[in-house]
Amino acid sequence: MSERSEDKEASDKRSESPSGELSKPGSNPLGALADKGLEPGRASGHAAKTRDSEVVPKAKRRTYSAEYKLKIVRKAEALSGTGGIGAMLREEGLYDTQLSEWRRAVASGKAPVKRGPVPKPVDPNAAELKALRRENMLLKRRLARSELVIDIQKKVASLLGITLAKLDDEDD
Repeated sequence: MSERSEDKEASDKRSESPSGELSKPGSNPLGALADKGLEPGRASGHAAKTRDSEVVPKAKRRTYSAEYKLKIVRKAEALSGTGGIGAMLREEGLYDTQLSEWRRAVASGKAPVKRGPVPKPVDPNAAELKALRRENMLLKRRLARSELVIDIQKKVASLLGITLAKLDDEDD
């Protein structure tokens, strides 16, 4: 039999499933994948890798603290033997140029410093000063209210014809 006639016989033996797919009689429409317990669209038991079409955000630069840089420089100084420093750099995910720069900075006395804005020095009396200013403001308000009440009492007394004794510190 020729190859073409074999293909025709194979296609004649296939039947159409309710979903419109062609399948061999007596077999699962998913074929060998379903027989093996795998899902369609997956070549093996692992999840199929799909390419994400979204634009990836720009990679963010890694920053290292001064303590970390110093730790790495000291760790590199302590390592001896062939390949020890290279292995340490691979473990840490660093480049040899970073280590060289950090070594130079330590050797020149300019130990790595923390980057960013300089924090304002904390005044130990700031909290107490704030509390005292608030208290002073409240006392001034109470004094103004009290002086207003006293002025009203004086006016009422003068209307009623009552004489009040003057204190030494009064200017009236």
